[in-house]
Amino acid sequence: MGSPDDESADVDDDGYLVCSFCGRERPVWLHTMDPNETRFRKYGKGHTLGSWWALCQVCEDAYQSGDEDRAVGRMMVLDSQWNIDWHMAERIGAFTFDLEESVRKPLRVFRAADRGRRRIRRRADTDHS
Repeated sequence: MGSPDDESADVDDDGYLVCSFCGRERPVWLHTMDPNETRFRKYGKGHTLGSWWALCQVCEDAYQSGDEDRAVGRMMVLDSQWNIDWHMAERIGAFTFDLEESVRKPLRVFRAADRGRRRIRRRADTDHS
């Protein structure tokens, strides 16, 4: 049996996947999660990560490096959902954006729940008809 890196996940091209870190389109890695490890508390409230996260190659490299600051840096690039949340909090002043609660904690939960990566293979990439 091969390693998870040897397996691929087929997706339709019309499926709209974006990188879960930076928000770029066409991520190349799909990470499925252990559903028993995806629940956590953020700002005192219960949250649950989705059943998978998809990462582009640049974000995958940052994640695989094990360097949390590097991964958080990728999650906070301009126009990522993480960065947009920070700007919205700042703009409306409704709550204080806490990098630990809002980004680092979900990243650590993702790392703990991660069952491994599979390369995303788009059906259009394999159709030669």
